[in-house]
Amino acid sequence: MVRTKTALFLLIIILIFAAIVRFPTFKLPHDNGDQIFYLGLALKLDKFGFSEYTLRRLDVRGNDSILGLFPTQEEQGNLLKGLAKTGVTYYDQPLFHRTYGFPYALMFSHKIFAQGRPYLALKTSARDEKGRVYSKEAEKTWFAQFYAAIVPFLFSLLFIFTTYLLAKMFFSQKIALISAFLISISPIEILCAQKIWADTMLSFFVVLTVLLFFLAKQKQNLFICILAGVSAGIAVLIKQTGGFIIIALLFFHFWQNRLSIFKLDRIKEIVFDRYIWVFGLCALAVIFHWFYAITKAYGHPLYKPAPPGIHQDVLWFSILRQRPYFLYLTSIPYLIPVYALVYFVIIAGHFIRGFIDKHKTFLIIWLLTFLYILIGTKENRYMLPAYPAIAMLSADVLVKIEDFLNRKFKGIYGDVLVITILIACAFWSVPIGINHALWNSALILRPF
Repeated sequence: MVRTKTALFLLIIILIFAAIVRFPTFKLPHDNGDQIFYLGLALKLDKFGFSEYTLRRLDVRGNDSILGLFPTQEEQGNLLKGLAKTGVTYYDQPLFHRTYGFPYALMFSHKIFAQGRPYLALKTSARDEKGRVYSKEAEKTWFAQFYAAIVPFLFSLLFIFTTYLLAKMFFSQKIALISAFLISISPIEILCAQKIWADTMLSFFVVLTVLLFFLAKQKQNLFICILAGVSAGIAVLIKQTGGFIIIALLFFHFWQNRLSIFKLDRIKEIVFDRYIWVFGLCALAVIFHWFYAITKAYGHPLYKPAPPGIHQDVLWFSILRQRPYFLYLTSIPYLIPVYALVYFVIIAGHFIRGFIDKHKTFLIIWLLTFLYILIGTKENRYMLPAYPAIAMLSADVLVKIEDFLNRKFKGIYGDVLVITILIACAFWSVPIGINHALWNSALILRPF
């Protein structure tokens, strides 16, 4: 057992370590891809409100060290014109097709840290001999983008912290600490925390949703259930993939009651479970505005523009197309080797008497829900909201190995082995994440 004061101390150490690993974000350039789109959308929300939630009428201007987003009278500003030159025209929309949660977070952060100043970001000036990008005068100008960089950075730390809280609720202090540590060394998480991307914010709200939902059931508290529904709704507004956790929770509810659902005296109780309905209705209340707006604009609540004819011409799509269909199955344990233990849980766990309990069942459902829906996608970061499930299941196996060795050899051999494994994973995984952040990469092309 890990004592509470010791656990708190170790958690603080993990969070400090995670923050140090992610600190480069404040001086790194944030000048490409989705990062610019999010800043532009935040600007439009700030200046014109939701009616101008579009990349139209936006100019990108700057010099060789800093750039900014500015409104323009021309409908197709130079942001869209620049994209069109590369063959990408499907961002020219009257209503941007991605949800607005993250741009609003950037907008609020700008109001706090940069009120009255332009929406700025550091620009890549050059690369050093190791391929790392840098921006000229970054030591002097870095605070100009602090409002943007702080958002994914902060939510990264909150993501680690809520993973700890959830693992503590499901298992133990020790498993909670290991799970938090595994999230902190994840190369994908390290990269996402150092991009102006929505993924760390999304992942935090996904874990918070699970934490609040199970806490509501445990405490028999409908108010906490309302908070869980609101959290789930916010997750969807950050990215629509946040809705996958709602699917996982619903599936888990019916799976847990699968033996009783066809019994006449139980079916009403199961189908009309008040916690499920309160959770679902609160989530629906939060997301209704977005789905109403997108349906009104495009006739479909899950509208996604098809980029016809550009996959062969644009390098980004060419790279994605070459990545294998089974990307997540191999890349996740490659980037954090201890995550390979999750395969043992899924494949062999059901054959071990008493090994799979209620919480492990949900974690497996959580993981498989995201994996099943996202299996055809080719960006590692899409699976990040399911990483806590992988971390907790892997940590549980590690602790069981530790306990077995300690009992078998009547010593601390198990402790030494687990600590060695975690340190080895950190030395393997952390440099991958840091290097890709310093190279300003959008993908971690390892192992392919």
